[in-house]
Amino acid sequence: ITCGAHNFVDFTLVFLLEVALNVFQRLLLYPLLKTITVLWPRWKILVSRAVNNRGLTIEAKKQRELEFKSVNEEIELRTEGIEPLLDSLSIYSMEKTGGMLLPFMCLLLILLYRETEMASRYNINQHDLLYYCLFAFYMIPWMSLVDSLVLSSQELLYGWRMHDYLSFQRWRFENRANMWNLLSQKDDSVSRSLQNMDLLCFSSQ
Repeated sequence: ITCGAHNFVDFTLVFLLEVALNVFQRLLLYPLLKTITVLWPRWKILVSRAVNNRGLTIEAKKQRELEFKSVNEEIELRTEGIEPLLDSLSIYSMEKTGGMLLPFMCLLLILLYRETEMASRYNINQHDLLYYCLFAFYMIPWMSLVDSLVLSSQELLYGWRMHDYLSFQRWRFENRANMWNLLSQKDDSVSRSLQNMDLLCFSSQ
């Protein structure tokens, strides 16, 4: 969207709009979608119980209660553990990495302007592309400030102890049993998609 802007001023305005949308997504939208995804199994059981509650045997009712209890335990684990915090930090890490790589990608587009034809397809000449590169470079420290405000706001909104968690991860990495931390035992209380990130402790590995 930003590269398709008519000029650099439009590009800057659209970029700032994207930053505002990104803040909204990280503060409200992503946690809301995550909550809906986690609570969805409970809602399914409640709807099924309301619709198909008649004609069930005692064994079937006991089985349904056990299933409901298991789902509630899973929901409690996913909402009250470190998983929401880890999920937020994973999104932040990916966006931060992309922001730091963007100036180098713009530089590659300048060096390979004719070969790639990407910038020319957006009617951006080679000289103007330098301004895009400089803009992306200068935005790195300012986006770090925005990220700090977002992370602090998330701590206040959701009660996360982010600094305590990262301090614990540093201690955990320094006192690891294996040189390569991915060989350590995984934490089953964390979902599979986030277990490796939790094991790496946001370290140099």
